[in-house]
Formats: sequence, C-alpha cells, structure tokens
Amino acid sequence: MRSNKIFLGLGLFMVFLLVAQQADAHAWCTTRNKCHWWAKKFTANAQVGCIGFSVPLCYRHSGDCDWTANLSCGWRNCLWGGGDAAASNGWNGCSTWTTRSGQGLAGEPTTTTTTRDDDQGGHDVISRADFDDATHTVTINLDRGEISALQGGMAARFDVYVLRDDVTEDQVKPGDEAPDPEPTPANTLWKGSIVLRDGRLTVTGFDPAAFRVATDEKGLSHVTFANVRTVQKLDVTDADFANLVVRVVADEE
Repeated sequence: MRSNKIFLGLGLFMVFLLVAQQADAHAWCTTRNKCHWWAKKFTANAQVGCIGFSVPLCYRHSGDCDWTANLSCGWRNCLWGGGDAAASNGWNGCSTWTTRSGQGLAGEPTTTTTTRDDDQGGHDVISRADFDDATHTVTINLDRGEISALQGGMAARFDVYVLRDDVTEDQVKPGDEAPDPEPTPANTLWKGSIVLRDGRLTVTGFDPAAFRVATDEKGLSHVTFANVRTVQKLDVTDADFANLVVRVVADEE
C-alpha cells in the first residue's frame, strides 16, 4: 500500500512537471475609433502563465479614454523557462513588449508545442492607429520594432487587425466595461502580420522591403523595422466606421 502511494505521488509529480514546463506571455492593445462609457478608446493587456493550467499566473488589463493605459506582469517562472509581458496604449501609440526563455511561450497556451530547451525570443514594438471619419481610412504606423526568435524554436509573430466592434450600449450593464473584441472571420475587415520562423520572415499587409532579418552565430534571428506605414480605405457605413477597432498582438506560435 505504501509503495502504491509512493508511485502515485511520483506519477502526479511527473504530470506536474510536464504541464508546468512551458510558460505563456503575450501583450496586446486595442484602439477604438470612438470612446464610450462601456468601451474605452485605449486598452492595454498583458498575460503570463504556464502551459497546462487554465488560469494564468498573471493577467493585467487597463483601459482609458484620455490617459495612457499602462501595465506589466513582471517575470513569472515555470519549472523550466518563464515569461514577462508589458503593454501601454494612449494618444502616443501602443507599446507591446514580451520576453521568454527556456521553454517559455509568448502566446496562447498549447499542450502540443515542442521546442528547444534553450529557446528564447521576444517582441518590442511601438505602433499607432489613426482613424479618418471623412474618408473612411485607417492609418497604421509601425514606428519601430524588433522581433526575435531562435532557429528550431517557437516562431514569433506580430499581428494587426482592423475589427468591427459589434457590442452596443444596451448589451453592457451599467458600471461594466465591454471586453476587447476578438478577431473572427465576420468582424475582421483587414489583417497584417509579421512572422519570424527558423530565420525566415513572412510579411502580409505591409511592405516586405521595410523589414530586415539578421541571425547571429547562436541561431537567434532578429527582425528590425522602423517607420512602416499602411493606409486602409474601408467600404463601410458611417456607423460601422465609428465602431472600428485596431488590435495589435505580440504573440508566439
């Protein structure tokens, strides 16, 4: 009986090791065209956790209409690796920052991901979104950025979405705040992405010539860029344009 308890304890410990060995951390901003009491113009978000657990170790959310939403999770350790994430968003733009090491993951939790034991990567991006109600255009500026990923490890990505926010005032209880809209095929009007995988760069929605990739002797690749701009003219109604949201996400896959 005692030996069975010992084996059971060892088994549970091994399961804990397997599910806790990877961390997730990501950062994102949403910038709305208009501010409402139920949906702030600027929101910033950061999350850090361990793969295999449904509850993150840290989740931060901040929103405001006139001031900068600014927050950080701080480093969180798992048994192997860990992660950190920070974000700020306001009239001067959105800043998203993540870092990870070991088997840390910056992105949504997954139990099927395999990667190098010495994997590392991260993001440091400053962007801005401007809305022109008269011409129905959205201008997205990537003021500067660096994205890194190790060859043979997790891919790093940075996504930009133009979304229609379908939440209305009557759907939100007084005193509550509507959640940031999640991208779906129905509400996504435009998407751009930067993906760094195994030293190769894939860019959609932006000019690929604006991005530079360099890989050091350890196999760590860096993408750098500055003053990248795209203007999207949208064929939508005035009401839909007033409800537009730009979402930027620093993530891993």
